[in-house]
Amino acid sequence: MKFPYSEAEVVVLAEAMISGYSAHAVDFPSVDLLSLGTSLTDYKTPAPRRSSPPRPRTKSLANWSR
Repeated sequence: MKFPYSEAEVVVLAEAMISGYSAHAVDFPSVDLLSLGTSLTDYKTPAPRRSSPPRPRTKSLANWSR
């Protein structure tokens, strides 16, 4: 397997690793599968969009003084 460069490839690799850990749990007793699964779900879930900050008000030309 080559190094993952895209997000989709990272997800495929993580899923393969979790599958392998599950299939061979005796060989990997210290792996926390629940934490790995939760982390993968968090990674695949899009972050909420932040609203943009309010734009600063500018003076109109009618109220502009020299």
